[in-house]
Amino acid sequence: MKRGQLLDLNFNSGRYAGAGSSLPAQFAAGVVFLSLFLL
Repeated sequence: MKRGQLLDLNFNSGRYAGAGSSLPAQFAAGVVFLSLFLL
């Protein structure tokens, strides 16, 4: 998968997590995003 698609997927999952008020899911999405960005 291309990095752009992965970032879009992560952004969408973060939006859905925020809409569902699921902080743990949103936090997990953030951790995944940061780990991918730093790698």
